[in-house]
Amino acid sequence: MQQQDSIFEQSYELIQQVPRLQGLLLILQEAAGDHASKLGFGYESLSEKGFFWALIRQKLIMDSWPKGDIITIKTWSLPVQRMQAIREFELFEGQKRIGACSTTWVILDNDTRRPKTIEDSEGLFKPRKDYSVGFTAAKLNTPNGLQMHEIHVVEQSDLDRNMHVNNTNYARWVLEAMLPTVDTLIKEYEVNFLAEALLGDNISILGQSGATYPKELIVHGHRESDGRSVFAVRMVVG
Repeated sequence: MQQQDSIFEQSYELIQQVPRLQGLLLILQEAAGDHASKLGFGYESLSEKGFFWALIRQKLIMDSWPKGDIITIKTWSLPVQRMQAIREFELFEGQKRIGACSTTWVILDNDTRRPKTIEDSEGLFKPRKDYSVGFTAAKLNTPNGLQMHEIHVVEQSDLDRNMHVNNTNYARWVLEAMLPTVDTLIKEYEVNFLAEALLGDNISILGQSGATYPKELIVHGHRESDGRSVFAVRMVVG
């Protein structure tokens, strides 16, 4: 296995029309897709077989936020854990590392939405075994006392190619409901994706209330039609 196959490195320009957190998440999503396509298991390859990648957990830790518009991403896969693929990222501005991210993915069947066993993961993913960012996204618990902040109606612009909400839009919903002015004060962003949100769904955004800039903030999204939890977010703001 060649190291250049295991580690993908690319520079990207931040999108100015979206919140900075969402812009970073969009770049991480793009880098993951670019690397997967390079290795032969990207969106198009899986779609031809009737499958797609689904992000189920993500944790981003920022040491500092980029001062400019260009960041460099390094990304790689770790050895597969049962049905789950772990992908890690490091974010750089120039030569300075400004953050790191861990993501957990599954392959889902287009029709059944059931996870698929990942076969030949060593040959396919070329996982990195010499290094890790040192953390993973955890299962988030639901605390008591969450209060309604906003109801978001899922629009066409929220959807991805699989016709469910793009993972980065959940971050935008949370910021708009809870932290509209402190985007770049976020130190950690952790999310669990618990169920699909589809066009027309009404999603209640519930979160802690109180201090303007809480050190830790928990936000959940519930679908109003059935009360099902769609996502859970934990943020550290400072």
